[in-house]
Amino acid sequence: MNIEDHAQAGIPLGKALADCLGRIGMTGQEAAVKIGVSQPTVSNWLSGKVEVGSMNSGKVRHFLGQFQWAGVTPPILVTIRPTTKPAKSRAMMAQQTQRVTKRTHINLGWQPKPKVFWLVPELINSDAYRELSKFESDLLLFVMTLREYPSNKKLKKGKGLSRDYWNPLNGHEITIPMVAVADFFNRKDMRRTAPNSSTITRAMNKLMQVGFLSCVHVGGSGKGDMSKYRLENNWRIWKKGDPPCFSKAGLSRVKGFCVPGSGKFYRSVCNTKTIKGGNAA
Repeated sequence: MNIEDHAQAGIPLGKALADCLGRIGMTGQEAAVKIGVSQPTVSNWLSGKVEVGSMNSGKVRHFLGQFQWAGVTPPILVTIRPTTKPAKSRAMMAQQTQRVTKRTHINLGWQPKPKVFWLVPELINSDAYRELSKFESDLLLFVMTLREYPSNKKLKKGKGLSRDYWNPLNGHEITIPMVAVADFFNRKDMRRTAPNSSTITRAMNKLMQVGFLSCVHVGGSGKGDMSKYRLENNWRIWKKGDPPCFSKAGLSRVKGFCVPGSGKFYRSVCNTKTIKGGNAA
């Protein structure tokens, strides 16, 4: 906002500033005012907070009096920034409240929505995790949220259960539907595009190659037949350059007249020695 030729027009600086602030609706609000006067040989700045109500009051005159105005010629640049948020109207607040109430969270259905999930620093520092791309690492974190543990209520009743974070209840057989993955990464508040089926398939294969997952059942034989995976700990010994830990090569689907269980399930092509600590990351 520029106040030009106030001296030539015979208008005091305080009154000119008050008129300019009143035009933009700043009356009655606290504002941070920054005044700059520039000449070929003079460049001075003054900044502070004033109550934009009566600009001709003693408080404002004292604020402006801190600057030496004698002998200064225009132009004068005044920068105003509100320091307090304007009061919201009732209609605006009601509209925001309605938006919050209408916002729904993703309900996975087959899995209670967890509040937190357990993760060890060893996983982040491992070669297997560093080998993952951005989406592959995001998919791994999504898989970690699907783990189930005994509830506090069951632990207090003495059901003989212990919360072993390395061995979740569903760690031996976990379902990761492709539709659920796409829905999770395609929420309305996300700006990036949702991954397609090919991207999800490649990411799942990558998680198996570096030792995070293995497949115990290949789905796709009919409606409701989904692949089932097992959480593995081979990522703890996998190093860059090692062969894939697990792959879908050699697996068969139970179709038609095939005898269930006749297919050779996951063949391991890396070191398959037992990894201590369970089968969860």
